[in-house]
Amino acid sequence: MDFDGPVLHNRGTDAAIEAIVSVSDGAKLMHQSIQKNIFNGTWRVAFSIKPDGTGRPVELRCFLKREPHILTETWSYLWNP
Repeated sequence: MDFDGPVLHNRGTDAAIEAIVSVSDGAKLMHQSIQKNIFNGTWRVAFSIKPDGTGRPVELRCFLKREPHILTETWSYLWNP
């Protein structure tokens, strides 16, 4: 997903911005990455999960922060395997 906003546009690619990704029971976070799109100023978060085989719905959440501030709203999605 891509995050956008004036605060993010003003941050360079070396900014200490981190993606906070949470995954509820039913799956496990396997990988995550974050990078700035230098062409439009947005920040892209990519992640992968591995379902645990129970078939339970999994709540996914993500936001960006740079200590001590939260920089974005929280993206939330209920994934049904």
